[in-house]
Amino acid sequence: MVANESKSRKSIQDISKMMIRRVLKRLWCGGQFIAGPLSVPHFLIIGVQKGGTTSLYEYLQQHPQVQSALIKEVHFFDLNFEKGWDWYQEQLGQNNQSVVTSRKKLVTGEASPYYIFHPLVPERVYHYIPNVKLIILLRDPVARSLSQYHHECRWDFESLGLEMALAAEPERLKFELEKFSQDPHYQSYAYQHYSYVKRGFYLEQILTWQHYFQPSQILIIQSEFLSENPDQVLIKVLDFLGLDQCQFKTQERHNSGQYPPAPERVKQQLAKQFLVPNQKLLGHLEMHWPSENLMGFGAGEVNWLTPV
Repeated sequence: MVANESKSRKSIQDISKMMIRRVLKRLWCGGQFIAGPLSVPHFLIIGVQKGGTTSLYEYLQQHPQVQSALIKEVHFFDLNFEKGWDWYQEQLGQNNQSVVTSRKKLVTGEASPYYIFHPLVPERVYHYIPNVKLIILLRDPVARSLSQYHHECRWDFESLGLEMALAAEPERLKFELEKFSQDPHYQSYAYQHYSYVKRGFYLEQILTWQHYFQPSQILIIQSEFLSENPDQVLIKVLDFLGLDQCQFKTQERHNSGQYPPAPERVKQQLAKQFLVPNQKLLGHLEMHWPSENLMGFGAGEVNWLTPV
């Protein structure tokens, strides 16, 4: 009991220190304090869930030109939309545009990985910030779905066993998209927490975003490439965001979990479900996406898109 209480106090202290550092960073740039933080995001990391969004966001927070939102996942455009634009601006700051301090552009952004999957978010984002830069991380959908399942179990959102949860998904998600279309205020617990397979159909989600945003506004990165080559990825991200290059500490992986391996039959079943969607995704990216806005999708780099 004493050990648990001590661990809990240390966790709270660590979170408090992190929040203080972020608030101070919001007010300091280029060796001087600025009048106030920013209120219109220059970039959004929109997904995918369990695809490395926390690591990429935390790396970017080390950059002196990037101001932190109060929290990484603001979830304005999906879960908090009813709170209004003023509430969202409070999470980011008070000014109306990117500012230049000490001749350096200062930007802000956030990372809410439910954005890419929520059917109403692309139109909402376009309405408020049509010129925003979007970053998408795509992970092997088999590994991603298994990771999400264990994530939901860890947070007590899921009570079914793995195979039962995967089998129950179609029934759980039945009519959910229809409910979104009928009620713009609808919140779906099942769509958010039980979408293990459906979230892995990446092309469907990319096409929805592409209806509102040009591919030149969207940088797509293979999650595994970020894990193996974080410094190389960050060079590309900074270039995409128009920020100065700098050195990052990338040794730490954020929000990664350990869980038991899934039965081979389950992985084979998932791989079969994703085979054709993955092939269509690769074909779409090769045909319609500028090469400078893709990372980790070269020949021989993405084994989950090019099955042996």
